[in-house]
Amino acid sequence: MDKRTKIEKGRISKFLGIYMPLAAVIASTTFLISYFFYDSSFKRSFEGFFTIDPSTQIIISMVVGFITLGLSYFTYVLNRSKNSPSVFIIYSHNDKAFVDHFTELLNENGISATYDDQIIKIGDNIEKKINSAIESADNVIVVVSNSTAQSSWLKAELIAAIVQNKQLLPVLIDKTAKIPEEISGLKYADFSDNNDQDLKSLVDVLRPPLYAP
Repeated sequence: MDKRTKIEKGRISKFLGIYMPLAAVIASTTFLISYFFYDSSFKRSFEGFFTIDPSTQIIISMVVGFITLGLSYFTYVLNRSKNSPSVFIIYSHNDKAFVDHFTELLNENGISATYDDQIIKIGDNIEKKINSAIESADNVIVVVSNSTAQSSWLKAELIAAIVQNKQLLPVLIDKTAKIPEEISGLKYADFSDNNDQDLKSLVDVLRPPLYAP
């Protein structure tokens, strides 16, 4: 999805999720103010509604309010699901256990995360499949551990991501690990101590605001 399309979808979501419910609240408030404070000609226009006893009027108003809130929440969920940022994770296979768990954490936080074993089937061209996954991802996470330096596949995938000008997000899982030179100048998320704060910070970077401008 290109940047222009994302902006347009963000505007539509903002209109449906914010402006429409707000307009409904304003209209309802104006209606009630007009009824109670203006002349009887306005009241006569809606006398069918106001012949209902006050308790029923309150129930109807509450139902309309809950419906409005429900539609707003539905738009929120729909927008989040359609605009979930995608991430491809590159790593050494010695760190597969961490990556499995890490991918689940990202998915639970609204990030569409995947890695090589989830997309490559028997008979696939591994290099082409990985390059395609990197190309289609919004961001690339690089898991850095003591095994990173020995992984030729990770090195190749890292170079592919750089060539495709992807945003690279290092995730450190071993305190003593040497960060590859290509990303040594980037701030990393520290998961060596199961840092919940760094997980939150990483998700905040990956996940765009609910209603993009």
